[in-house]
Amino acid sequence: MVTGASSGIGRATAHLLAERGYRVIGTSRNPGTIAEQERIPGVEYRALDLADPASIEAFGVDLGPVDVLVN
Repeated sequence: MVTGASSGIGRATAHLLAERGYRVIGTSRNPGTIAEQERIPGVEYRALDLADPASIEAFGVDLGPVDVLVN
């Protein structure tokens, strides 16, 4: 799981991990605004706002175990 996967260091980290064959869940406050050409193949984008407890709870409902978290 990589937080902030829609831009900057988070995006670069998600890209590198996906290229190396890892299953990557990339978070973004609003993944619907990520243009198709900006999406990284192999990254599953999911909504998460770490400042919003309801968003955190909704994110974790069907997440399953997380082996590595990059924040």
